[in-house]
Amino acid sequence: MKKVLGLLLASTLVLGACGNSNNNSKENKKESVDADKSQFKNDTLTIDGVALKIKDTFLINELNTGDKFLAFKYEVENNTNANEITAQNVWLSNMKVEQKTQDTIKQLKLGPTPNTGIFENWNKHSEDKIKKGKSAKGIVAYKLQDNGDVTLKATKDSDKKEIGTKKIKINELNTVDYDVKSGITTKTANTQ
Repeated sequence: MKKVLGLLLASTLVLGACGNSNNNSKENKKESVDADKSQFKNDTLTIDGVALKIKDTFLINELNTGDKFLAFKYEVENNTNANEITAQNVWLSNMKVEQKTQDTIKQLKLGPTPNTGIFENWNKHSEDKIKKGKSAKGIVAYKLQDNGDVTLKATKDSDKKEIGTKKIKINELNTVDYDVKSGITTKTANTQ
């Protein structure tokens, strides 16, 4: 069954790629993601018929505490018959965030999830079960230790085998000021 679902997803990706004749074959190769195997490539995690696509990565400056958080907006598509797939459980089961400090490599802890203002729609259905062939959005934030770069690691949830990584340069991300009581207040480019 998994192979059939994977084949259907792969067919959709191939047909979509064929429809865009303006790209050369080198660009198409870079953008393609093989739906039949577990991988993390081009901000997309594919695993067992489920696809997680990172839509945005940014910093949150919590105005009440001064804490800084690394936030990810993402979307999860369920192409399986499994009825327990949620955007939140796919992220939490498969994604880990680490930051190097002067002496250690620290696995970052989840921080408060922004769920008001412009982020309300990203959190609204993150815990809802996703129907086959449908998708749901999610958002998650991690408390930073300092301004050092971060590594996002994708793992296969059943055996925690690492299937891909992404380096994130904190000083290149946009920053959003956030107040839990009133929602988003301002967006700024990071100047560090």
